[in-house]
Amino acid sequence: MLVKKIFLCIFISNIYSQGYDFIPLKLDAFGQFEFCLNEINPYSQSDFKIGAIKFSNLNHIPYAPRRMDFDFIGKLDTLNVTSQFNYARGDYSFRETKVLANNPISKNKNLLFKIHGRKYPGWDSSIGSGYILQNYLVDYNHIKDNHSIQITRYYHNEDISLPIYDTQSSNRLSEVSSLGMSFNLFDRTSLMGNKYNLEINYNNMFYNGQGFQDFSSPELLYLVFEQNFISSNYMVDMGGNIASSLYLEYQRNKSLSFDSDENLIGDELLARSMGHIRWNGHYSKGFHSLDIGAYYSENESISNSYILFDYMYKFGGREGLDNYVSGPLWILNLKRDCLVNDFSGYNTWFNNSDYYLLKLSRMDLNFSIDLSLLQVELKLDDTDKIESGNLFKFQAEVGRFEEIDFDSANKGLLDMLKLRFAFYDYLDYSPINYNLSCNLKFTYSSFSNRDKYVPYVNVDFNRIALNPGFDLKLNLLNFISLGSSSEPISYNTSNIELGLIFDNFIISYNILNLGSEYYFSNISSNIDMPIYQMNYLNVKWQFQD
Repeated sequence: MLVKKIFLCIFISNIYSQGYDFIPLKLDAFGQFEFCLNEINPYSQSDFKIGAIKFSNLNHIPYAPRRMDFDFIGKLDTLNVTSQFNYARGDYSFRETKVLANNPISKNKNLLFKIHGRKYPGWDSSIGSGYILQNYLVDYNHIKDNHSIQITRYYHNEDISLPIYDTQSSNRLSEVSSLGMSFNLFDRTSLMGNKYNLEINYNNMFYNGQGFQDFSSPELLYLVFEQNFISSNYMVDMGGNIASSLYLEYQRNKSLSFDSDENLIGDELLARSMGHIRWNGHYSKGFHSLDIGAYYSENESISNSYILFDYMYKFGGREGLDNYVSGPLWILNLKRDCLVNDFSGYNTWFNNSDYYLLKLSRMDLNFSIDLSLLQVELKLDDTDKIESGNLFKFQAEVGRFEEIDFDSANKGLLDMLKLRFAFYDYLDYSPINYNLSCNLKFTYSSFSNRDKYVPYVNVDFNRIALNPGFDLKLNLLNFISLGSSSEPISYNTSNIELGLIFDNFIISYNILNLGSEYYFSNISSNIDMPIYQMNYLNVKWQFQD
């Protein structure tokens, strides 16, 4: 069914995610201060989802420690309760614990728990004592016939001292509590005889925290933020390779700011509402597909409207049975889209953008490559501030490695390997000059003891370079700020992971940032801690009861 095949690619990619990877901006050795920059608009972080909860609006809080993107070692046994315990211990009194538990209540119901705690005082014990980071997640899923229900509960707590040059208090406290619910109807038949999917989502977020507003008033503030978010998406198969979708979203944001004496800053609560409407029409035939749509958003002070399109042409491959494509496949993609970020009350950088995309991709069994050129325009609500430029993106991937199969023998090199390379080059806009990242995964499974264990190596490398005139400030609501320094910030981070994989057990040794320390300049940054080498041991146990 057409609606069933393209529901995820149209709805999820266009609505919930930005459709692109984030750029990691790691400001410490381990990643406690790691921001996940939106690749199109690097002034802000990319939204992300955990279960039925969408996270946004808190750009001054590093997203990486909150994501809880760790998962089970292998495939879950749907008949048994499965639990996993992860423990890491390393240099400078680093301790980290991750607990996962999956409980299949019945054939159609499942309950998932995740707990994450971190102790990390840093190399000079200046970051904090005890648990500086805590994350908790409960996720319930009920899937039956052609409907599903998902309920997610999430809690985050960070209590940390900022490693900065500052005579003021440098404590940062952030507490986030969220509840999300999602109801889905799929592959249903309407009164007109058309197949349709319907998804309805609701989530809220309550934030309490401390931070600094700006250097003109470097007083510690106490911030309160509340968000209520509801959305729906209706997608219907019109027949004749034609589908249509209508997305509606409404959110209500409230924020308060208090000074150190708990006096309210401003006269009253800052409250704003925002609504989004997005319509897409989809047509596909053979190796051609076309989406034409419109987007409209409005809050109390400003409205945005865009005409959107997304054309894709596949060529070079050979179509076989069940639409299977063999041989090298080329994909040409022409697109116009927009990213209108939610308003939190703390935005001072560009929060809206629209862009044109020209992308050429080649996919084969062992190799893929993407070349993208984007023309981007950034805007800030309620101002005349506009920034425009181009983004060149190159991605390549080699290998077929997916997961370990202890029963498989005589694997070739490409079955044990996956190499990924990405390069971003920003022209005439963005605080980033360029970003280079590389990831290598290799598992040696072609040896006599593969039925007992498999050795592996995982290497991550990332280099980021900022443009001159941009500073990094950990204690501001916007971590990237304008400065007068002509000295650009440019540095590397890395992770080398060496380990052994057993059936329900993984042990690894991790080497972070191999080499000499990188010290941030006190001219273009207020970070009083270098990125240094740090080693730790990580053990994962998985149990099935």
